Amino acid sequence: MLVEKKDGLYLIEEKNGAKTSKWACSVVRVVARVRHPDLQSGFGVLLEWNTMDDKTVRYICKARHLLTDAFIVAVAEMLDQGLLISTDRSPIRGLQQYLSRKITSAPAALVTEITGWHDDVFVSPTWSIGNGKELPSPIHVQQGITASLLRRGCVEDWQTSIGKLCRGNPMLQFAVGVALAAPLLRASGIESGGAHIVGGSSTGKTTVLRLATSVYSDRTFQRSWAATANGLAAVASIHNDMMLPLDEIGMARSEDVDLATYQICNGISKLRATIEGKFAGNQHWRTLVLSNGEIGIAESLYNIGRDAKAGQMVRFLEIPCHRRFGAFDELHGFSSASEFADHLLQVSSQHYGTLFPAWLTAITIDNSVESNIAARITEIAEAWTQPETGSQVRRSIRRFALIATALALAADRSLVPWTAADSIKSVKSIFDDWLAHRGHSQDLEHANIFSRLSSSVRKWQAIARSRNHHGSAAFFHNHGNLELLCVHPEKFKADLGLSKQFRSELNLLERHGWLYTNEHRRGTFKVTVDDKSQRMFAIDANKLCIDLQSMGFYDS
Repeated sequence: MLVEKKDGLYLIEEKNGAKTSKWACSVVRVVARVRHPDLQSGFGVLLEWNTMDDKTVRYICKARHLLTDAFIVAVAEMLDQGLLISTDRSPIRGLQQYLSRKITSAPAALVTEITGWHDDVFVSPTWSIGNGKELPSPIHVQQGITASLLRRGCVEDWQTSIGKLCRGNPMLQFAVGVALAAPLLRASGIESGGAHIVGGSSTGKTTVLRLATSVYSDRTFQRSWAATANGLAAVASIHNDMMLPLDEIGMARSEDVDLATYQICNGISKLRATIEGKFAGNQHWRTLVLSNGEIGIAESLYNIGRDAKAGQMVRFLEIPCHRRFGAFDELHGFSSASEFADHLLQVSSQHYGTLFPAWLTAITIDNSVESNIAARITEIAEAWTQPETGSQVRRSIRRFALIATALALAADRSLVPWTAADSIKSVKSIFDDWLAHRGHSQDLEHANIFSRLSSSVRKWQAIARSRNHHGSAAFFHNHGNLELLCVHPEKFKADLGLSKQFRSELNLLERHGWLYTNEHRRGTFKVTVDDKSQRMFAIDANKLCIDLQSMGFYDS
């Protein structure tokens, strides 16, 4: 049998009336017997030991390894993680028997393969928080597949060294808001997505990312775009209910950017199979990405001849980095933006990982946060929405409103050194930058039609003025008191780039009162002149130009 001594576990054997003692391994503590939350799988034992560097390691030994001849597999893994084990066979066999006995009296716990919310408890690799306090973790995260959440200093250190420098800097406050908003995705019902900060070299983009990362951990929490789409999806799965910081989109292949932006936002990995061809399950996650790069997603896809889809641009918000000093508005006495950025990088490496657990403690102690968050988001979103705002921009506004809500809640609880009003004002400022960068508040598909209409109507009017007869590609036609600009169907469809199934585009023009038709099924206008009939598309060019100008799509 094994007995514990100060320097390890020893195998005690008796032979010919004499007892012998053989060192088996370092001291191993049995923390808990574990299984998955479904209580039907994932059985094993959670072990803990200290390495020679006095670092505490936790390891889950699976039941199929512990209780069979496959224990040697577990021994190899424990060796790799710093446990000192004897090379003799008998002590190893004794360790297996020792752990098998201990498991029956160990406390029960759950083990999961994913961080984040499990009922009302937030689980990380090293701690769990629920009911407003840090718990002796009843749920443990499978070793080796998680993001590291390290701490240095205290919340007050972060507030005085980093937080105070965010005052007067909307971009910095926005980044902190993204970090705090991620664990509110579940309660808000808003899908995964992110913000991508676009700007030239040395504008402070990386500094913004590092500052946001300090909410969670040190710089090892930050990831790179330099990965495959499947690799980025795997990274997203280990940042469940947390922010995923991704540095420099220019490091990724454009094909991977295209696929990864969809996969990350969809919150589910590709279907996987075992080597036997059986279904191996999917990975699921909720996350908010904070990304940066000298190019945006649309430009990255343009490099391979693809257009960014509306869904990508709505879920990944492209934020231009052109504040007063790049990413900054207030330098707090520093002589230059680069000096200010260097200081932020320095303090972010000294104080980190304390605001996030404090935030989780605050929102789990107050049940009203989860129950009221949807109403608070809606209140902010409605204040920022105009009557003409398209549905895609409305979705984006709700994501900005989520970030503003998280930041305001943190301010109300004195977790950040600025007010709730400042929080909302800062996020609104970044939203305004995003909308100006987008160029319009219409749905992307509609905006494309409006842009093509703006350029095409000038050509049609020019044709009609120079050759105003019913045989030309475009001509004016009086319809009561209204002058219609009639355009030949083939030219109309070609100039506007209409698809084969173009009825939805015609419906859009009709809703705005630009398209006139006396053949509603076709959407065309039948004109009869000199006993000859021809079908045209007829628009009210005057109203069209006035409306497009008010939307920002037409310059008179």
